Amino acid sequence: MQHKLLNCKICKPIFLLLISVLLSSCSTVKYYSQSVRGQLSVMSKRVPISDLIDDKNISNQKQAMFKNILQIRQFASEHLLLPDNKSYSTYVDLDREYVVWNVFSTPEFSLTPINSCFLFVGCLQYKGFFAKQDALNFATELHESDHDVYVGGVSAYSTLGWFDDPILSSMLPYGEFRLANVIFHELAHQLIYISDDSAFNEAFATAVGEMGVQRWLQDSHRETDLKSLKQKKQWEVEFIQLILKTKEQLENLYSTKIPSEKMRN
Repeated sequence: MQHKLLNCKICKPIFLLLISVLLSSCSTVKYYSQSVRGQLSVMSKRVPISDLIDDKNISNQKQAMFKNILQIRQFASEHLLLPDNKSYSTYVDLDREYVVWNVFSTPEFSLTPINSCFLFVGCLQYKGFFAKQDALNFATELHESDHDVYVGGVSAYSTLGWFDDPILSSMLPYGEFRLANVIFHELAHQLIYISDDSAFNEAFATAVGEMGVQRWLQDSHRETDLKSLKQKKQWEVEFIQLILKTKEQLENLYSTKIPSEKMRN
């Protein structure tokens, strides 16, 4: 059944990725190669969620979760007018906590992320790796070049419609609200994505995800859950305000003429 999912729809993107590898420098070849291997590994493990719902070896709780995912997916297309395709209609059981690890970096004493540019998606403010050790190795290289570095695990990502993205086992601990938000968010990336404009892309997808969850609960007449969602949103706003305040303090510090050694301390 899994082999049927590897149909000709993936031939074009895989072909283009392989071509990009052949035309790249050695370091870029290595990076694109791990991307191709990682993506193929994920796609080869896809199983239709509809089959899992009828699997007697799966707990009733998990079956109910899978049913809910399909309902959320249907709502996304019918009510939010998001892409109607096979994305998030399949499931992949990963052998790890996260599907990829992103490496973010800035020059020392700066809050401006260093961009990494790729074929098809343009420039992003991070670089992703399917193996955690590869991400840590790259982070070490950046740190040795006096960059500030952060490595973060990622539970879900979008291929922007190049592939039929699956639900990943790393997404299941999210809880109902966040899982719905992520599905709406990632489908929004498939609907509109502007190359080299991460800020707009994330702002648009975030707005679609948040408004989508609110409308989904409203249409389901789940007033109690709506109140809970609004409370969580308020906490999130307060946290973001704290982050922005800290960001402003750092920007003010970095703009001073304090010697580097003293600023590090």
